[in-house]
Amino acid sequence: MSISLCLDLGLVNVAVLKTGIERGTRDAALLGIGSTAGDFVYFALAAGGAAAVVSIPAVRWTLWLSGTALLLYLAFKMVLEVIRPHRIDLTPGTTSPKG
Repeated sequence: MSISLCLDLGLVNVAVLKTGIERGTRDAALLGIGSTAGDFVYFALAAGGAAAVVSIPAVRWTLWLSGTALLLYLAFKMVLEVIRPHRIDLTPGTTSPKG
């Protein structure tokens, strides 16, 4: 799955393809490596900032309680859908998912 996430036609991939066609494989590889290094720096800064914020006990408890509440709500909605499933009309020309 991770390779499929890298194959989308984003800005960097277009730039790598264009550079590869115009200047060759070496320059395209360097552009890809530079983009990867930039992504890693961004990740490291984001992870460090998140670790600093989560180290505050009030924030950690708030995130834990709100995450627990959200997961319980989603589980409740899933159980309701199993008990009373909605009928989905798949005939052509209908736009409403509920019937």
